[in-house]
Amino acid sequence: RLTPDIVIMDLMMPKLDGCSATQRITSENPNVRVLILTSYTESTKILHAVKGGASGAIGKNASREELLSAIRSVADGETLFSAEVKQLMAVTNDLPVLSPRQKEVLEALSRGLTNDDIARQYNLSRAAIKFHLLELYRKLNVSNRTEAVSIAMKRHLLNG
Repeated sequence: RLTPDIVIMDLMMPKLDGCSATQRITSENPNVRVLILTSYTESTKILHAVKGGASGAIGKNASREELLSAIRSVADGETLFSAEVKQLMAVTNDLPVLSPRQKEVLEALSRGLTNDDIARQYNLSRAAIKFHLLELYRKLNVSNRTEAVSIAMKRHLLNG
């Protein structure tokens, strides 16, 4: 209802997450600037918020002066990302690009499903599942399903 100049957004909210809220706000009113206030725990979420239109991101551990400076900079039309956020974004940008099917197979692996279970769930052949697994292993630079799930969890590639 209000048209603020700037919104300070947390990424972790109960109903609508900060990434989705940022995208909604900036698509409905491109003049509103969004500054993400984050604890740096979800690097992929920061990247999604930036892609969704956030103008900046700063850590929750920032001093009062740093926060006020960031608000002023973003309100003045600048983009501002703290060094820690830039570092997280750089790491996140190096994530492998997985196909939708590879993401599904990876999620299934994380739930402990066997190749046969995955094949049945997605109505695919065992050979197709093996192909997707080999591609996942190659993209994640791992040699087995346990390593794949471990890396995927560390790099926030799994939902939830």
